[in-house]
Amino acid sequence: MLERMHWGVETIGLLALELVGLAQFGSLALFGTVTVASVVGTVIATAAIVGLNMLLAKPSLQKPAVPDASDGTQTIKQPIPPRVFGYGRARIAGAYMFYEATTGGDSYDVVALHHGRITAILYHYLNDDLVLLNGSGVVTSVVGGNDSRYVSQVTIKTRLGAATETHYSEVASAFPTFWSSSHRGDGQASAMLKCANVALANFWTTYPHGLPKLSVVADLTPIYDPRDPAQSRTDPATWTSSTNPVLQIIDLWTSEDHGLGLDWDTTIAPVLDDLMVEADLCDEAVTLDGGGTEDRYTSSGWAHLNTDPADLLAAILLTCDGWLAEGADGTLKLWVGVYRTPEVTITDDHILGLTIDHGVPDEEVVNEIRFSYAPPANDYRDAAGIPWRDEADISERGKVRAQQLALTWVRSHTQARRLAKRHMSRYTASLRGTMVCDLYGLMAQGQRWIKVQSDTIEDLADAVLEVSRLKIDLAQGRVSFDWSLVNPNAIDAWDPETEEGTEPIFPGKLAVLSLPTPTGVVAASQNSATFRITLDDPIRPDLNFTVRYRQNDGSPGSWTTVNFSSYSSDGATVTLDLSVTPTDQRYDFEVATRNTLGNLSAWSTTVNEPHLKQPTIFDINVTGSDASIRVFGFSMSPTGISYAVQFRVGTGAWSSSYIVTSWTDSDPLDQFTVIGAITGGRNSVRVATRDSAGNLSAWSSPLSF
Repeated sequence: MLERMHWGVETIGLLALELVGLAQFGSLALFGTVTVASVVGTVIATAAIVGLNMLLAKPSLQKPAVPDASDGTQTIKQPIPPRVFGYGRARIAGAYMFYEATTGGDSYDVVALHHGRITAILYHYLNDDLVLLNGSGVVTSVVGGNDSRYVSQVTIKTRLGAATETHYSEVASAFPTFWSSSHRGDGQASAMLKCANVALANFWTTYPHGLPKLSVVADLTPIYDPRDPAQSRTDPATWTSSTNPVLQIIDLWTSEDHGLGLDWDTTIAPVLDDLMVEADLCDEAVTLDGGGTEDRYTSSGWAHLNTDPADLLAAILLTCDGWLAEGADGTLKLWVGVYRTPEVTITDDHILGLTIDHGVPDEEVVNEIRFSYAPPANDYRDAAGIPWRDEADISERGKVRAQQLALTWVRSHTQARRLAKRHMSRYTASLRGTMVCDLYGLMAQGQRWIKVQSDTIEDLADAVLEVSRLKIDLAQGRVSFDWSLVNPNAIDAWDPETEEGTEPIFPGKLAVLSLPTPTGVVAASQNSATFRITLDDPIRPDLNFTVRYRQNDGSPGSWTTVNFSSYSSDGATVTLDLSVTPTDQRYDFEVATRNTLGNLSAWSTTVNEPHLKQPTIFDINVTGSDASIRVFGFSMSPTGISYAVQFRVGTGAWSSSYIVTSWTDSDPLDQFTVIGAITGGRNSVRVATRDSAGNLSAWSSPLSF
């Protein structure tokens, strides 16, 4: 049952600020650490963002007005089509820029896919058929198909949208009157589709759905990640696509091309460290019931350039249970859905008025959250997930009261379930209401959670509240906000085994696309904490890699699994750098390919390599030109390992390496002698371990003698 309680100024027994004009405020008006005069300079910026927060809090934005994921499967024909842009990985179809047929019956389509450069195109669809191409862009097969539709008759070429692009020479050759080398499509990702004419008797077997419509799955807009030392904010060529919702919001906030165009130095730079904390929280690994992990929050989707920014922000914020506001200094305040202890405490001294709702009105009860999302398993189309339900309330009430949650930019069923649970906690909060404070309440601006410690209101004796819809009334010296009670011990609780649920089975094509087993795997220790794994590049940009390793010097340990979300390749060889715990043991390594669904191929053949331990020099004894050296070395005698030794004079250049292949093992010390090394005044030495390929560990600290 709903019970509403009110406290006013008289009930609390506090003095309200007298109603005066702004001109009468002076620096003597002081509330805690907030002066009224300091507030006036920020009121204009604050008013704008308060309006945005109120808009984002509207129930209608539980389904933001962004395109459905399934809209990305349909190419459109319009005289002036809207431009598409997006973040992360999504399926897009774009708009026709050219469609014509030759006198011989071959058709050519040019499709504008995306405004601005994209990072990569991973998959190609013709209608809902996932097709594979050869190096010339010719369709070679249909995934899961049992006929020869499109094969050898359809050619697909693409452009990623460089600032200066390359025209489609095939179209220029076929239609020299209409198309030339000037038709480049600078700054627009695009695709060219050629469908060859076939005999009438073969038409419906080659093109069973008529002229095919092209769509692609792509990694979209490259954005800046301040955490990556290889990226520069002033050089977009160093940026890459990201599914991190915080990075996407920062880009949308500051981009003059496709975003709000707000100033980086004013709104982002002063709080960059705080924002990167939020980005890291999104990247944290969450354990899955079936084994392995996934990032806590990822975001992928697309919209049109004329999409309302509030809707686009809402779509991204929904993926991370995000909370957004502007600080009093004009900076962006962003909190993702991971609870943190409040930084602000409000007491009776600052509370002027309060309403408390105990429970929820019957007509507002929600006991089921139904959600839609866009899983790769459904070929990036919208799908319904398994709802989050309050079974106890449904049983007691005898009916389902459902609320819909549109997670258009979410790809993971598990992530969607976690988000649905968090939304349910707000609907079922035991207390909610509105609080009116004096200007000390401005301390809550930019804070998602606050603590209230009241001696007069038992329900709020020591409570954590989540803030929404903050309003400022400078004329009356008041700050008000809506709030709901938070249980800090339950808000982040998640049990994969009982709460993850079973994702529906979809008839998507990606699930049956074969995963190649890695070949040519080689592991080499780089230094005391890194192994470099190399393997043959399968030339599948849609794939990533998973490495598992274990210590094995004759008694195998337990496997540790590491998922790589990026890698480097020269077109023939993939390189993965793996951090390991320093040890002097041998390691087993295996590699698997991983698709966007998280499915793994078979593991590669096991390779076993020694780890290159960084040695420490114990002492050195010089006899004539010979140097006898003792180091804290290996607790075993690893095959293929040697020592590299270098000398120098003073702080000069180090000598070439002396390679030591045998030594006396006097645990814990290894002892060896370097013959004829002490010449020309050499008076310091350093040592590294070395494998059979010539890779070195980190050098020991130099020892002078």
